[in-house]
Amino acid sequence: MDFKNLIIIFLALVVFGACAYLVFEYGMFLSEPLNQETIPSKEYLSFLEKYPQNYYSKEYLLDLDGLEKTMLLIQNQEGKYFQSSAVFYTEKIYFLDNETIMCLTYGKKERCAKIEESQELKKYADSKLIEFPSKELSEKDIAISQFLLEKGAMNFSQDITEINVSNIPCTLLEYSLDFKKLSIEDLSKVGMTSAQLEVYSNFKNQVCFDENGDKLFSNLTYLINAIPTHYTRTLLKTDSSGSFEIPKELSNESQLMEFFGTYQNTEKAFYACIYDENPENCFKTEGVYSDNEAYCQMAGSKKDDCILIVGTKKLDFNLCLQIIDLDKKDDCILEISSKLKTNSYCQSIENSGKKETCLSFTQGQ
Repeated sequence: MDFKNLIIIFLALVVFGACAYLVFEYGMFLSEPLNQETIPSKEYLSFLEKYPQNYYSKEYLLDLDGLEKTMLLIQNQEGKYFQSSAVFYTEKIYFLDNETIMCLTYGKKERCAKIEESQELKKYADSKLIEFPSKELSEKDIAISQFLLEKGAMNFSQDITEINVSNIPCTLLEYSLDFKKLSIEDLSKVGMTSAQLEVYSNFKNQVCFDENGDKLFSNLTYLINAIPTHYTRTLLKTDSSGSFEIPKELSNESQLMEFFGTYQNTEKAFYACIYDENPENCFKTEGVYSDNEAYCQMAGSKKDDCILIVGTKKLDFNLCLQIIDLDKKDDCILEISSKLKTNSYCQSIENSGKKETCLSFTQGQ
């Protein structure tokens, strides 16, 4: 599967997740397949009122087929703050009254800049606003959910379970999506095409809401070319207040745009490895090719080999110390010590013979 198709699938999943959330939020007290006639308008309005209107801070753990991210959302008197962190990058977006600032951290480098002229950066930043509940978004969501319910594309399970997420009680419900019930015209209204239905199917979701209507947990499962996959979102912690520090030192927008291109290429490679026939080998190859140890963290059984190669190329003792296999860790330290002619880390070598060799290489240093 090429990257273009992966992007199409990923964007479609975002749409599906939003639609799923809408349907479930407004039908959460029903225990049978829904239709428009069985959903009182009062339920819609009551849930709308439960959207967070005040200041808050919420942190989530996201898992898309093994790619784990943390997402932090803060809304206060200064504006809105979005942060997403994965193993290989961190992105921060500050939605302030009169400006939007984006910061990207990749490896040990960071770029921050105001988004002023770049339509690509603006479009990307705006796509994150869907994470923040609002009245306008709620009204759009209601229209979409009404449409899908009328078409009979969702069915709810009879099971309703009470569980705890981050020590907060919530009600867990399940539903399925059948987009084959939609016509080609109907599909376009929810951001899909008939060709995409040939790629993914069997959408099922579990969603858990607290008494205030906040979504604490969701687990969306589906098939991509008949291969099972998932997207899970779990609330880690929440607070009624939160603060963020606005960066003072900013690059120009063109520098951020260049950095954004590097980040996108990294993400392309990451998702390509996720769906590769041999993900561990793919992540190792990417790590070695790019000298980026972040890929090594996803290389499974090949993680130590990957870090060994990257660490010795970058002459980074700290990477050697991340290696679990003692022989490989010793080899990493020994090789770097030999190249740098230093005995600073020789004492960290476990094998006595290799330790002596290390000290002999650096004798007199």
